[in-house]
Amino acid sequence: MSARKRALLVVHRFWPHPGGSERLFYNVARRLADRGLEVTVFTTDAWHPESFHSPHKQRLRAGLETHEGLTIRRFALRNIPLQFKVLRAVSWLPFEIVRLLSGSPYVFVPQYLEEVFRNRPEFDIVIAGVLPYTHLIYPAAWLARLHRVPWVCVPLVHTGVAGGGPSPGYLTGPQLRLLKGADAIVTATEAESRALAARGLDPSKIHRVGVGIDPREFAGGEAGRFRERFHLDGQLVLQVSTLSRAKGATDLVEAMKLLWAAGGDARLVLIGPSMGDFERDLASQPEHVRERILYLGMTDEATKKDAYAACDVFVMASSADSFGTVYLEAWLYGKPVVGADAGGVPDVVSRGRDGLLVRFGRHAELAGAVSELLADAGLRRRLGEAGRRKVLDEYTWDGVFGRLARVIDPLLARDGDRSPDQHREPDEREEQAVTSLHPQSGLEPQPAPERPQRPRDVQGPHERAQEQQPRQDADLGQAGD
Repeated sequence: MSARKRALLVVHRFWPHPGGSERLFYNVARRLADRGLEVTVFTTDAWHPESFHSPHKQRLRAGLETHEGLTIRRFALRNIPLQFKVLRAVSWLPFEIVRLLSGSPYVFVPQYLEEVFRNRPEFDIVIAGVLPYTHLIYPAAWLARLHRVPWVCVPLVHTGVAGGGPSPGYLTGPQLRLLKGADAIVTATEAESRALAARGLDPSKIHRVGVGIDPREFAGGEAGRFRERFHLDGQLVLQVSTLSRAKGATDLVEAMKLLWAAGGDARLVLIGPSMGDFERDLASQPEHVRERILYLGMTDEATKKDAYAACDVFVMASSADSFGTVYLEAWLYGKPVVGADAGGVPDVVSRGRDGLLVRFGRHAELAGAVSELLADAGLRRRLGEAGRRKVLDEYTWDGVFGRLARVIDPLLARDGDRSPDQHREPDEREEQAVTSLHPQSGLEPQPAPERPQRPRDVQGPHERAQEQQPRQDADLGQAGD
């Protein structure tokens, strides 16, 4: 009887965070477990987008837990004085490994480095993402090479605005050289696949899998309940995402100001965690603008579903999305969407067929698209229904995982060149890289364990449910990546 295959998934945030990449990894992990694999997830304790750099933003409890058959290890982020300056300075040392471990976005997770480089747990396949978090991806790739097992990268590249290059921090030289070593690269859109191939990566290794949604799990929103709860009537424009300038939240406020100045009376509803730039932008608006905005921050899933059901138009005109799962969510409720002609969004939203696209940062253009939809109920129904059909035909998790399985199944079956008793020790450069970042870790070479270190379930279901609340007072909510 053959032993169960073991899979390691590595990602910057994971369940219960509702962001796009987080849900992608969660659904992949769950379906791998359903197929009989023993699945371990390495992630951080981050919750709020700014918790990677601020100790004052919400985080989850670090440690070990199990959920739906998955073993989840959350490693604590460490915030050090002058973190940006220190890690930026370290990243200029003449070692590419150091740049991958300490460069942008300048995140510090020393216990993760220690677990990988010192304890060296063994798996049969490694799936790691997402860019620009190479401080997580590089050690995962190193671990796969050490044990001579395949590794798959899920970069989710932000390819930037139309006609420009990728967003800052993406597809750097060290990142591209790291990706070249992957056995397979899984992308969300054809635009992402093209961007990777154009920079010299082997097209035969690049596989567009997409991102999905579970229609059954996302059903149940009630428009009347949302409107009654928040005392709303008239038309509603909704954005669900991390609220930041890059995600187009400031642009949407400015576009709505143009509509209101022209006599429009639609309300704007904003859901999601806010970044500092948007908080400052919103605070600077006059009171008569702020009173037309329902700013809910992070909400529970039921409230978010109700908001989708209640809105007339969904907008996320972002420059920083590799896909945009929130468009799928809006479409499931039959709502038309407005996106920006940037990143992977034009591969998801078909202009004039299931939504509208505008140039990023063009307030008047965005206002015109929103106004066109608010004024034409027939157009809203046609675009929204076309989007709903697209989701059911192309973007369910079952379909997405089926495409992924065709990539990873041959890799899992490839056992011929493995030699379990031969383990490559870290070379001098790797030792120097790790100890320069975490000098007290004692990362002297250690013999590889005879058997994989299998984490055990250390908590009961009630304890796990309590521990997954963010440490600071905040509702569970949506960050629609």
